[in-house]
Amino acid sequence: MTTTGGAVRHEFEPLPAFQQEAATLLRRVFYLDCLVRRVDPDRTGADLLAEIGLDPAAAQDRSPAGRLERYLDVPTDSVRRALPEWHLSTYASPSTERVRCLPFLLDKLSLIYLPEGTALDRSDLLERTLSDTYPTRGVRADRESVLAPNLQAGRVHAWLASGTPIDAHKTIPAAYENRYRFRDRDNDRLQVAVVLNDREMGDEHSAVAEIYRERAAGLPMDVAVHEQLPTDRLGSVFEATNDFVHYIGHCDEDGFGVPTALSPPVNSPRRGRRRSSSTLVAPTTRGSTWSSAGPSRGQ
Repeated sequence: MTTTGGAVRHEFEPLPAFQQEAATLLRRVFYLDCLVRRVDPDRTGADLLAEIGLDPAAAQDRSPAGRLERYLDVPTDSVRRALPEWHLSTYASPSTERVRCLPFLLDKLSLIYLPEGTALDRSDLLERTLSDTYPTRGVRADRESVLAPNLQAGRVHAWLASGTPIDAHKTIPAAYENRYRFRDRDNDRLQVAVVLNDREMGDEHSAVAEIYRERAAGLPMDVAVHEQLPTDRLGSVFEATNDFVHYIGHCDEDGFGVPTALSPPVNSPRRGRRRSSSTLVAPTTRGSTWSSAGPSRGQ
């Protein structure tokens, strides 16, 4: 890595160490620059700056390359314990198809790692399915392709690669491009739809709806709550310009549970499978990922 004018020259180790070094450098530089510019929501920055001998005023007088040079002089171990949890990590396959997603990932300041994981056999998958609300997030995949990813730093994890991960959101290049089309929409308020199609899960529905309403009070968010939607009305919710659909009910390869039957998912063959209770958060037309039963028709 060389800055304009050559003030900074920093060499990384080759892969696989490169991905860890790059992620650590981004987190460290971003955090230190926030402290120098007095952007410190935890109000602990002053103590840390004094501890590592970093003068905010002197750093602010430097050019961006000069500040980077100063931050690189700070030992990583001195800052590591104070680094806040990173918001997003994406596990992307280095393919021609997925390289066009890099601008979107950089825009979100996502950490980027190579996708690694362990395929789950039927016994592992059954155990995880019974111990979690639902095993996978993202596009539907055959059971043989479900895997446990090796997750790195991050609060949210996106899987931009083959296979269907547990504990991570499955995404595809078309999803990022779909979201980009709505960047200049007229209404900036988030549109959230909460759907309850299983009365036995009413307690969970009440808790979820209350959480959304409380958060909506202080945010530009509109929350619509629906109950017992038949196939046509449930389809209309996914076709509408919602940012998120939070579905509470039954969901499997046969589709979403409706009061009288299962609503077939888009592009998914019907198979005889036992239904299981599910909570699904699915960005739709304006979102950036797919639901676990297939893409929204708006995509």
